Amino acid sequence: MALGVLEVTLISSLMPQKEGEEAEVKVLELENTYLVNPSIKNLNNLNCAKDSLVQLQDQEETFWKQKANVKFTIEGDRNTKFFHAMANRNRTKNHIHKIVNSDASTNESEELICKSGVDYFKNNFNDHFSNVPLVNPQVIPYIINDIDNNFLCHLSYELEVYNDVNDLNGNSIAGPDGYTTNFFQKCWDIVKIDVIEAVNDFFKGIPYPKIFTSTNIVLIPKTSGDNKWNEF
Repeated sequence: MALGVLEVTLISSLMPQKEGEEAEVKVLELENTYLVNPSIKNLNNLNCAKDSLVQLQDQEETFWKQKANVKFTIEGDRNTKFFHAMANRNRTKNHIHKIVNSDASTNESEELICKSGVDYFKNNFNDHFSNVPLVNPQVIPYIINDIDNNFLCHLSYELEVYNDVNDLNGNSIAGPDGYTTNFFQKCWDIVKIDVIEAVNDFFKGIPYPKIFTSTNIVLIPKTSGDNKWNEF
């Protein structure tokens, strides 16, 4: 049972490993050229190629440092022993091994821990509350007139919805259904009718299915070794 999902934004200047390999080959070629003809021009070309190679190596080192901290990948990862070893280490570190209940009993099996967590947060998020009625609602000024109100309830155009979807972070964490915003951006031609109809249903006042508000709970420990639900 993972405690959280870590999202890493990879810097855009990171180059593929193939480009680094090509830079190494280029340096070797220019070294041979300089040995055959040790001119100033060939020396400058060789130094420029070495500088580019060093930059690519620095970027690759930064890339793998970031990868070592990733539990959830944005675009996918190479199937390397290094990455799998780091991912397994993080998975072990973020695993909930036991939970101490309010009655001092301990849950150590994964099944009991999951059930205990569901029960705890279900009770937390279902606390009953009562609305306090306004004694004098006339004190609230009317800011929105009828024209503004009609405009707010106006059905959305396709371009409006399309622009809003594309303004969202495509690499945001996926919901319980496993789909990120990037899915809707890349598959807009397929899903646009359903998305637009769902948006317009909202403006028509049609109640949304309960699953629309479903989300993931990310458990973040306040300190190392937390084993009570109120410590997350």
